[in-house]
Amino acid sequence: MTLYPTEITQTLQTLERAGNTGYLVGDAARLSLFGLRPSVWTLASNASPETLAALFARPLSPDGSLRWEAGGQQVHLRSYRRKEDLWADRVFTCDAVALSLHGAVLDPFQGQQDIRARSIRTIAAPMEVFAQDPLQILRAIRRAGETGYTLEPQTLRAAKKQAKALRQAEPHRLREETEAILLSPGAGEGLTLLGQIDCLPALIGLKRARVMKRRQLRAFADLRQHLDELPAEPALRWAMFYLCFQGDHMLELARRLPHQEETLTLVEDGERLLPRVSFLRSEAALKDFLARYGLARYQRLHRLARAQELVLGASEKASQSREAWLAHILSSGEPLYVQDLPLSAEDLVQEQAADPSRAQAVLEMLAEYVHRFPEANQRETLLAVARTELSGGLRTATRKLRWKRK
Repeated sequence: MTLYPTEITQTLQTLERAGNTGYLVGDAARLSLFGLRPSVWTLASNASPETLAALFARPLSPDGSLRWEAGGQQVHLRSYRRKEDLWADRVFTCDAVALSLHGAVLDPFQGQQDIRARSIRTIAAPMEVFAQDPLQILRAIRRAGETGYTLEPQTLRAAKKQAKALRQAEPHRLREETEAILLSPGAGEGLTLLGQIDCLPALIGLKRARVMKRRQLRAFADLRQHLDELPAEPALRWAMFYLCFQGDHMLELARRLPHQEETLTLVEDGERLLPRVSFLRSEAALKDFLARYGLARYQRLHRLARAQELVLGASEKASQSREAWLAHILSSGEPLYVQDLPLSAEDLVQEQAADPSRAQAVLEMLAEYVHRFPEANQRETLLAVARTELSGGLRTATRKLRWKRK
């Protein structure tokens, strides 16, 4: 008897005692053939959904299946009518294998042979499969990345020939399938295959894909190598993908697909503000940034900067310094925002320390001054600073340099 976790064995035995059949299918079957354990145990039985619900005393999911966790195992049990239904929705041979409680294998498409060869092969002729649904090319890429398998030669050739059809794919589905690749285990290999199979024109446009600059190719190669080390978060991984094209209208590229607003915001901030975050060189400069853009926005950009450091193999010294500065800023209670100052824009106008048209700008300047000299956060002191700076008419860069020399 093939050894399964106790919960899985008991589930299959319960089905058998009730006169029903039960099989491991999909990843559960493929991995179990080699003594490995899947993250989710997917089972199928010839019992009806209602029978399964009564047999296991569990409610049916909206799709008519049962899902539960027990003994540390995620279990997904669904119903089938005929054995052919076990692989009716399967595209690749490695997924069209079923395994019984006693180790009997149902393998109508020689999936075991492809599993042993670590090969991705379509059940039907690959040219027909990809012509009917070009998005199956992306699913083949994801499957290869997840499993560490390779696309067998005929499937690879068909994918390359049909890849141009992805340019006419429905944008929402194109984004979903590509995102699944970027978030999957083996995402780096998936990104490599996206390039090799010529899927990039569907994502960034034909012209940009054909004339990628040397630095963009280098950034793309670095990302392929380190993508799996990044947090599996959609916005972060998409932003890192588009950062390969930094300086080349990143946000315009991103808007080709219907991304979530969180992703578009991070891409836009990555294009506009990431260089500023990466080059913050003092706690006072970090305070200036926080006062202008807010803590949450900064933290998202800091995570993006850390990801970029990892991908580029850059020193972590700058990000570690920012983390230390932020910890001190948050714990010190020192003034950070204009609301923390002991005066308002109206006060500046009343005290003739600023014209009405410039009062808010002067107030922001005073906040920057206090970032460097927290002890100066007193009404009369700040009024004196405002009058001095206004009379000098100094530019921001010159003013901050003079403050630094005090």
